[in-house]
Amino acid sequence: MKNMARFPTAITFYKSLSCYYMNSGESLLFFMEVFCVQFYTVQQVAKILHVKKDYVYELIHQGKLQAIRMSERRIRISHESLNEFTQNHKVKKFN
Repeated sequence: MKNMARFPTAITFYKSLSCYYMNSGESLLFFMEVFCVQFYTVQQVAKILHVKKDYVYELIHQGKLQAIRMSERRIRISHESLNEFTQNHKVKKFN
């Protein structure tokens, strides 16, 4: 496992057997094969939540939205993390 610290320069997701796999970076490919996790970019999460990217970064910084850093400039948010965030921030009742 000599390439465990290597990060991909570009990430492409392929849907296969209900899992998403990366086409570069062997260690990250292994991670995704084991956990079968779909990841979103900050821009994709912002679009899903209908907010600005800066707000998504703020949520990550505050610890309200969990993310992983794949390289110095690449941050990804798992589908599970996004789902957990939305479940924890539901409006319970309107007056």
